[in-house]
Amino acid sequence: MKLYVLFCLVIGSLYGYAQQEAAPRPLPIESPEMEGYLKRKQPAILTIKVFNKPASAGPIGVGYILAELGTQTRTKRQTAIDKDGTLQIVLEENLPYRQVSLWVDSLLYTIVVVNTQLVIEIDMALTKGKRVSYGGAGVSYSGEDGALNRVLVEKILYRKEERSNLEGYFFDQSIKAGSRRISLDTFLSLSDSVYRQLETMDDALISKHPGYAAIIRNETNSFFYGFLCSPFKTRFLPDSLWQRVKRHQPFFTSQAAATFYSQLSTYVVNKTGNPEQKKQSLLYQHYASYNTEQKAILDSINYYEQLGEPEREKNKQALKALIIKRHTHFAVDEALLVEKLHIAIIDSSYPNTRGDLLKISLMGNLKQYYTLAYPILSNHVQTGWCKRIVDRQLAESSGKQQGTDKLLNASKTTKADQAYIGKYLAPLPFGADLYRLDSVGKVDDLIISLQSTFPGKAILIDFWFTSCVPCLKDMPYSKKLHDDNKDLPIAYVYLCTTNGSNEKDWKKHVEDMKLPGTHIYVDDAIISELKRKFDAKSSFPQYVVIDLEGHANASKIKNMWSMNRNSLMKAVGLP
Repeated sequence: MKLYVLFCLVIGSLYGYAQQEAAPRPLPIESPEMEGYLKRKQPAILTIKVFNKPASAGPIGVGYILAELGTQTRTKRQTAIDKDGTLQIVLEENLPYRQVSLWVDSLLYTIVVVNTQLVIEIDMALTKGKRVSYGGAGVSYSGEDGALNRVLVEKILYRKEERSNLEGYFFDQSIKAGSRRISLDTFLSLSDSVYRQLETMDDALISKHPGYAAIIRNETNSFFYGFLCSPFKTRFLPDSLWQRVKRHQPFFTSQAAATFYSQLSTYVVNKTGNPEQKKQSLLYQHYASYNTEQKAILDSINYYEQLGEPEREKNKQALKALIIKRHTHFAVDEALLVEKLHIAIIDSSYPNTRGDLLKISLMGNLKQYYTLAYPILSNHVQTGWCKRIVDRQLAESSGKQQGTDKLLNASKTTKADQAYIGKYLAPLPFGADLYRLDSVGKVDDLIISLQSTFPGKAILIDFWFTSCVPCLKDMPYSKKLHDDNKDLPIAYVYLCTTNGSNEKDWKKHVEDMKLPGTHIYVDDAIISELKRKFDAKSSFPQYVVIDLEGHANASKIKNMWSMNRNSLMKAVGLP
């Protein structure tokens, strides 16, 4: 009998070990088998269940951000848990192993990966009113993707602060190397140290979960290789590193994977060694189709560029002015010709799914011209599921633009005294007005009210939050742009989301920077829906321009530090 019991215990423990170590085997995103896999695969389902909710508790809001490939790397959405404590989110786009950043009101913040089915359960009797980050008492992960996410959460929490600081440091150094504030050699030296430290952290987790080794390494590599490529715009990566980058194939549709493909795409189309074809020579290929003024601009630039170095130096300001003028007169032509050149460069190196992923990563820079650029891209993408991404985003952008144009046209019949953009709080002595907007009947009404509040003016909208460092760094440039161009019919509207902000900090930042314009402190649910309406899918800061013709565009301004009077006038439709 004792032997039998011992036998059962041994078998049970071995079974438990096997269950613990059983890990999914994701196909690389680039696999030729991915198209067939996705056709057979049902859309993934994320279920959230909340137990023991106090009777006095109000509705439980849920926000989530989906990792994307294409025009942007993230899409934010808002919803709420039903009265029975359950919410089911169906990921209709049906991408493999989709990363979701999720916050459940004040109960939970986490990052998960959903491929088939994931259930997150929150027991409020155990969380005791405290917000859980990723995992802990009262939060569990189950379903087909449960074991995977338990390991991924463990990876996030293992030496969390150290890893977060290390990744933040590497990101920062990548940006500095790209802007030449540190040398590429210095960046490569510190990169090796960063990778070894990340590898050591991963090794500790792999020792506990050896079946997940490939997955743990893969996501780290997606992050590392993406920002490794980022600064290399004018020279090759060392061959040993380039071979590692080329071999890497992400498993997940994650923020890290999207960044990897985006940075690799930029590296491939811009690296030293590709034929040097400037915009000038590309435009000259279509010289006969241009009008007299356009031909004169091209001829003048050609004249100055062919001068000897001393004469060219004397005339560099004239050449600079002509290049700005060329962009004004050839903006669409430049964008489409460069797009076709980049597609040809990618196809020459990667005539496969990797090539298609690099091509759809071009979409972000072409969003302003999506009606012309996306169909060209779609015709050059061969992989079925990648082509569906392009076509879906073209349809979404077209639908949102038509809807927004319709709303802005409707605003012409709404009087300014009927418009409501929030509760008026106070004027400030440097030309700023403060409002607070906690709720609105429909976001459509807010869009109409914004246009009606500033009749005869273009509107420049800045989406930001008080703990957003890039937002705060860009605002002094916004102030200078405003101060230097007060004569232009432009209204500056700053929408600060409640998520990541508080009202006291919001007021303090506005007062400290003496930032003129209209400032509205807006509930995050409204911000999310407003950004969706404007097809503004980038992270913060995000800028939307409503031009003098009443057309909204979320891609004309990427940052304030690069703006000047000419680019501002062009963005708002001034001659």
